[in-house]
Amino acid sequence: MPLESKSSRTISILLIGNLSMFFAEVFSGASLLWLLSPWAILVTFPLYLSHLLLFVNLAYRTGRNSIRSLYLWGVIFGFYEFWITKVLWSGFNGEPMFGSFYGIAVGELFLLAFFWHPVMSFLAPIVAFRIFECSLDGEESCREDELIVKTRWRIVFLVYIALNGGVILAFNSGFNIFISTITSAISLAIIYGLVRICRRRNIKISMRDLYLGRKGMLLLVVYLAFLYLVAFYGIYPERIPPVHTIILTFLLYLAILLLIYLDKKPPRASNHGEILHVDDFNRVIKIFVVLQIVMCLIPPVCFVMMVTIILMDIILAITLLSKTIYDILVSLREVME
Repeated sequence: MPLESKSSRTISILLIGNLSMFFAEVFSGASLLWLLSPWAILVTFPLYLSHLLLFVNLAYRTGRNSIRSLYLWGVIFGFYEFWITKVLWSGFNGEPMFGSFYGIAVGELFLLAFFWHPVMSFLAPIVAFRIFECSLDGEESCREDELIVKTRWRIVFLVYIALNGGVILAFNSGFNIFISTITSAISLAIIYGLVRICRRRNIKISMRDLYLGRKGMLLLVVYLAFLYLVAFYGIYPERIPPVHTIILTFLLYLAILLLIYLDKKPPRASNHGEILHVDDFNRVIKIFVVLQIVMCLIPPVCFVMMVTIILMDIILAITLLSKTIYDILVSLREVME
């Protein structure tokens, strides 16, 4: 492999991994000052990167790479919260927010598996990566990518994502401006630093850099199998649910995989309109940074907004899942006709 290709692949993998870590763990305040944490570097970062690489590869290998399919791959991504953290079974602190259904925490299921992880851990990093890719390689080749088409509703949704991050990070940092700001700065320095290296060395990153061969996929699957096995018995083993709950968990996997299977490969979009730019990404980041600082200064307001956002996220999760199922069924009916 040429040196330039190796550099492109290395930077692409590091960038997508840091973007996933940023939107998922920094926005949620789950990994404060993560670059200084051995656990975050050795466990959390590889966890997000490996899941993202696995599902990106599965999406493009199977041709199930429409926005709705990517959302569903992100749902399966989020299902790691069953086996590794046990949160989707036992809740954040061992007690589900809104009760459970046959051992599955309903509120956490919608909040994490149907909103947070598919949006923050999977879709947002891919969209941000594509924005940077297009800015480095010229935008003409990107105008047919439905993922980064710029619409009013998508801008609103991006602002809402920034709102999520600003409020939740401030709350989970204990309203500590220093910790929350440094945590944000660490990830942003890495992300913008990698992009700057690409600009200075004229390195063209690409989603193709994330595609793995057979050996790469095998190593990825072996690593994830090992991680799941060790975490299942090593992290909160007392929260391992009864057999009927585990069976229901597998049925959820099967339901999501069936939806992905039924989602036909979309025709190539013929969009010639405006696409999302780096400037749009920068505006979202500015809103996030300013908001998390402001929220640290007014804890009572932050708390009210935090509760409101959690409820809104759950409502959005129900909406996204319902729309995805509806669109797939409509598409399936059109194919059958």
